[in-house]
Amino acid sequence: KDISSYLSSLREDKDLFDIELDVLSAHALTLERAGVIDASTLREIIEALNSARTDKKLRKKNEMSLFVDSPEFYDIHPAIESYLIKKIGMDKGGYINLGKSRNDHIVADIRIFMREKFLSFYFLSLSLLKTLLKKAKENFKTPFIAFTHSQPAQITTFGYFFLSHAYPIIRAIESGPLFFDQLNLSPMGACAVAGTGVPLEREWTARLLGFNGIIKNAIDAVSSRDFFLFSSFPMLEVMLSLSRLASDIIYLSSMGYGLIELPDSLTDTSSAMPQKKNASPMELLRARTDEAISIFACMGNIIAGRISGYNQDFQELKVLWWKFSELVLSSIPVAEKYISSMSINLEKVKREIYQYFVQAIDLAEVLSLKYKIPFRLSHRITGVLVMNLIKEGKDFADIKKEDIESAVKEVSGRKIDFEDMDIFDIEKNLKIKERFYSEKIFVSELKELLKRVRKLEREILKRKRHIESAQYNLKNMQKAGK
Repeated sequence: KDISSYLSSLREDKDLFDIELDVLSAHALTLERAGVIDASTLREIIEALNSARTDKKLRKKNEMSLFVDSPEFYDIHPAIESYLIKKIGMDKGGYINLGKSRNDHIVADIRIFMREKFLSFYFLSLSLLKTLLKKAKENFKTPFIAFTHSQPAQITTFGYFFLSHAYPIIRAIESGPLFFDQLNLSPMGACAVAGTGVPLEREWTARLLGFNGIIKNAIDAVSSRDFFLFSSFPMLEVMLSLSRLASDIIYLSSMGYGLIELPDSLTDTSSAMPQKKNASPMELLRARTDEAISIFACMGNIIAGRISGYNQDFQELKVLWWKFSELVLSSIPVAEKYISSMSINLEKVKREIYQYFVQAIDLAEVLSLKYKIPFRLSHRITGVLVMNLIKEGKDFADIKKEDIESAVKEVSGRKIDFEDMDIFDIEKNLKIKERFYSEKIFVSELKELLKRVRKLEREILKRKRHIESAQYNLKNMQKAGK
């Protein structure tokens, strides 16, 4: 009993229950099509499988062992087969495993389960992207601060900030259709490891189950678990992007920064310090990204170096990927809520732009470009200017052209008549970098991103409808028993 319990995967297999029954139905239909079983046997098998689908005992969460009468049944496959034989007898139910093994069957179950999660991931990511682009459009002229080394660095816009988070997410998911198509291949008919003498039409089974095609090499079908990794790539990339977004939200909404504001519904307070507003879900998102990275690495370790064929090690991949997908799919909607709900503290943004000398790089560039001062020297001049203003208790809100001219003379010995005070005006400052911030450029970028989002949406919908059509046809065949 201890060994059986150690081997058991019934707790995880509960998520595969309906998929298991569909794969068995498709296999039975294929057996009948090949003339291996007759129409009467097929009908009884399908009816028994349909009965299993509505059996409350079988469906009880984490209690799959209720229908297992022998401790050697440690996973869903022999357990369902045992139920089927009890229901319709060995003479008919005993044929269900002909031409298949749990080795090819479990791969089919997992690929079907994973493709459903994969589709959910894509629709959630597309929704997230649309929200980011909507916020970018609403704020494309709103001044904001970009940071380096966690310190105020340059003037940007709030819309540009949202676009900076949209780009890595769309890059992550654009590979999705390719990965989905590689995942959505049927291993059925590979049998234990090297094929079967039963004349099964593998392509037909694949169509019944909504697969795009078959994995042609039987050893590959049973041995390879690379699909756990390549299906996780885009999901992990999105989590990494969301982790950066989470850090931005945490810091920029904190009292130390205060540049963005969050509604009370998305924060909690300290049990001891009533003044605190903590973006705790974003802290969890960062930690769950770390978990996802660890799971990904662990899956790679399990896959590496295993001998060809089925190995029981692979059972742990299922447990890990279940957890991995749960982390990802639960995090995306939470991040989207924060994006849609956050607002900017514009007054504080403007104040800090002046207070932290954010236009400094623009001044250094203007001195170099227009006044022909080498950039390294203009950089030094600007540094001296900032230091002088700090000593006088001033910031860029107080600056006069004479302050700049004095710093130029102090450092370089040159006399200039500085005529570009517009760089200290926040709105006019952005016009200096019009190749990044002009309305024309922004609208063009937004259109291009929306075009990519819509293309992705069409690609994913096409695959979803293909699967739904196959599921509808299989359901009708299950009802008819033929």
